[in-house]
Amino acid sequence: AIGGEGFDIERDCRGNLLMPGFKNAHTHSGMSVLRSLADDLPLNDWLREAIFPVEAKMTEEDIYHMSQLSALEYLTSGITACFDMYLMPQSVSKAMDDFSQDIECLERMYLTGNQPDSLQSYIFGFHAEYTTCMDNMKAIAALAHRYKAPVYTHACETMAEVEGCK
Repeated sequence: AIGGEGFDIERDCRGNLLMPGFKNAHTHSGMSVLRSLADDLPLNDWLREAIFPVEAKMTEEDIYHMSQLSALEYLTSGITACFDMYLMPQSVSKAMDDFSQDIECLERMYLTGNQPDSLQSYIFGFHAEYTTCMDNMKAIAALAHRYKAPVYTHACETMAEVEGCK
């Protein structure tokens, strides 16, 4: 046995493959139902003309239910963990198993979402530079420095975003 008890157990998988679950390293669980909405548009137009207006009307309960649907999709695809970057993370977390973007909420979620022996973790992040004000980006950076934590975001998905960043 490698590393101790239990590693030398054989399981008859009856011809099936047994392997670790997949990890979705970038998702927006609450918006999967918007997947085919105006998908013939370039990204920037799709976001500004089709997605952002719908998201402006979404409630925490909407995101909760849509995230539940996403969780079912993940599980049927072998995804056992995800890094979600969507609005109202408390609704997404609750849908995934009991956790908007205000800085106090982000810090609280970081502190409560990273408990020892938990199957959940929380990493600081913001959607993108063009959807986040400079004050919030600076506040998130300050939290990251305080807790020596990473920050995740979208980075320049289109030429318009690259030009906007410049």
